[in-house]
Amino acid sequence: MVNVVVTGGAGFIGSNFVRYALAVHPDWQITTLDKLTYAGRMENLQDVLNHPTLAAADPVVRAAALAVAKTQLRWIHSSEILGIAPLLGGGELLLTGGASLALASDEQRTSYIRELAERGVAALAV
Repeated sequence: MVNVVVTGGAGFIGSNFVRYALAVHPDWQITTLDKLTYAGRMENLQDVLNHPTLAAADPVVRAAALAVAKTQLRWIHSSEILGIAPLLGGGELLLTGGASLALASDEQRTSYIRELAERGVAALAV
């Protein structure tokens, strides 16, 4: 089974991608995240919310659980780019599959985490 995270899944593009993915890839486990602001609307997903492979997120916090619980998330991004920090403004939940981290040196991984912390990223999910 393939696990897929769709950010912005309640928006026009994201919800249509979710429908497409469910129709074409019935073996995918799909998790949809959306801040539900101007473009994200639950109504966009009403017809697929009961699909058995559409899953609610259930994150496990490995570090700084008390700090994360009190943090207001501003946005959710997904990226495999190690140099993403300058593009972030703080308060984000950053999702990564970890492919770039697995290939990075210890120095690159340390720099990646340090840069995210300096930008005020709320949490990193690998």
